Amino acid sequence: MLISVGILVLLKGIKSDIPVAPSVEEIPIMAKPIKRYIDVCVEKVSLEAVKAAGIHGGYVDPFNTNITPYHFSFDKNNPTDSDMASLTGSNDFAIPYWWFLKSSNDCVACELNSLSPTLEQVQKQLEYYINTELPGCLAGYEEFKKQGFSFEEGRINTRALIAENDITITVDYPLTVMRGEDRVVLDKFIYKIPLNFKRIYDLALELTKGEVKEQGIELAVMHLISAYSGLSSSKLPPISAVEEGFNKVIWSKSNVEFKLQDILHYINLLQLNKTRGVSPITSSDPY
Repeated sequence: MLISVGILVLLKGIKSDIPVAPSVEEIPIMAKPIKRYIDVCVEKVSLEAVKAAGIHGGYVDPFNTNITPYHFSFDKNNPTDSDMASLTGSNDFAIPYWWFLKSSNDCVACELNSLSPTLEQVQKQLEYYINTELPGCLAGYEEFKKQGFSFEEGRINTRALIAENDITITVDYPLTVMRGEDRVVLDKFIYKIPLNFKRIYDLALELTKGEVKEQGIELAVMHLISAYSGLSSSKLPPISAVEEGFNKVIWSKSNVEFKLQDILHYINLLQLNKTRGVSPITSSDPY
């Protein structure tokens, strides 16, 4: 279980005055298909950005230095000496740590650090992604040009606003649509995502703070080691044990490492009480 899993953004000082774009009904008939086409692209690209931020702990693309405020180190074979870890080993699911040992594993004067993104950083990443990817979705309006439309495009400028229960994406995009003698100007496109970022973030932040203070994950690991250890080479070496006699027990380092990695899968079963989806886990295995 990683401290950085599934964490997004914190809401601070957000204003509630959200601009309103003209509805499709207020737009001349000639431009309605164009407006709907752009709205679909804004929705598609916005959801891509938000989903990516969710996958990567608040970072839309942690490997893209144009969009990410930090340069992350990542070695899937050595995650404890990296700024990120991946639950699958793939870069597609790499997650920067929200609390981790910044120093090397063999440090003496060790330094801890957090790579949690700020609200402003996440919003900026969403904006950059939409500004960059929206033109590709619009595809130069080629299909509409075949129907006799022509266009004069301005610069795309996106604003992302993360509020209590949703995210509002406002795309300022001056676009003049022309066909024959008709001429219509569109300039604002708004999409609201019904996702409670603040609540998700606050819960994740409390989990991080709780882990830092109580070290609950480490405690669970120690319990697992105790449960699966004993004075036998088929078990993990115990933290402490006493046995009378002169019998010698030898453990293989590679076998111990394998067994430890195997039991660490049980950490994925940890649940947080009073959260959605919590259910008792029962087993006939006494361990």
